[in-house]
Amino acid sequence: MKQFTYLISFLLLISCKNESIRPQSDNQIKIDPNKKELFFDIKQAQFSETIPLESTEHSLLGNIDKMLIKNNHMYILDKEIAEAIFVFDEKGKFIYKIDRSGQGPGEYSSLDDFTIDEKTGSLLILDADQRKILYFEGSTFTHEKKIPYDISFISSNGENFIGVTNYCDGEGQECHHVLLFDNDFNLIKKEESFVYDPQKIEWDLRLPLFTSAQKNFYTKSFSNYIKLVNEGSVRNFVHIDFGSNNLPENVLNYDRQKLLDYLKKEKNVAYLIDNFMMDENLVYFNFFYNQKLLSAFVSTEDFSKNRLFHNIITMEKVSLTPLYMHGGFIYFVMDSMQMENQVDTDSEDSHTMESNPILLKVSSEKIVGLFFSN
Repeated sequence: MKQFTYLISFLLLISCKNESIRPQSDNQIKIDPNKKELFFDIKQAQFSETIPLESTEHSLLGNIDKMLIKNNHMYILDKEIAEAIFVFDEKGKFIYKIDRSGQGPGEYSSLDDFTIDEKTGSLLILDADQRKILYFEGSTFTHEKKIPYDISFISSNGENFIGVTNYCDGEGQECHHVLLFDNDFNLIKKEESFVYDPQKIEWDLRLPLFTSAQKNFYTKSFSNYIKLVNEGSVRNFVHIDFGSNNLPENVLNYDRQKLLDYLKKEKNVAYLIDNFMMDENLVYFNFFYNQKLLSAFVSTEDFSKNRLFHNIITMEKVSLTPLYMHGGFIYFVMDSMQMENQVDTDSEDSHTMESNPILLKVSSEKIVGLFFSN
């Protein structure tokens, strides 16, 4: 029941496209979801570094919703609990945070996403409620700009800013999933059109946008395509093929309730959800199968080599979640309280203050060697 509750929550957050799409490239990853393994002990990968994020009264995180690394700084977004962006150095030492919740100039009423301008290094915050972008130099607010669009996620690729949305010109008009902006956040192009239909689940859902390997991707839920946004256009980057376990194409045309009912009772279908990352060594993504979350690791050198895990990677019974890939490393996050429960301590004040999560920095090359050496 808990797994299905998560599934429905996912469906209310992630967007899909109902029309059939053919790949524009030969990139295809074939997955047999029945070849899943129970878990993988990260100790086998000989992780290179443990990064405890410094815990002070000003730096305590609730959740990690997004992470970017730029100029030796780790930028971490906590959307709903702290409603702030925290900045640490690469060893985990706290530097500063941006915490400007409010309704006035230089404040956000909703902290929906952020990105780093690849050209200037400025930090941009998306406030979807007030439809504006806030600009920061370090922790200093500089200016803001109103945007007449509903956007869920933003990113920078050095040439354009990217907004992912369910934007429509008006009722009964053409809609788009991707908006491209110039460096001043003026709209220059609309991509990925779809037809508005209030009976289809697509209108209720949102698309996630991922920054990985200096590229920007978003998922085409249910159709199992990863899209690449690059050089002012959008194209299919890779197709995840679950073979006989793919969602039947006719299911994509179901109305909202019929689709939800189908997914509730059908156990032998697999489809992507909201996580994708890659580097020169490894591709990682999540998918649902039998109403349960699975994790896939795939070699970039040979897409036929993959490992699937039923549980998110564990270390001494501590759950880990892949968070970000950067510079040949995967950054995993684990709950610091779980770690504390694994060790004995004589410190009298070890539990007097909440602790931030701990990051594990693992070489993606080592993981590939461990998984696919045979």
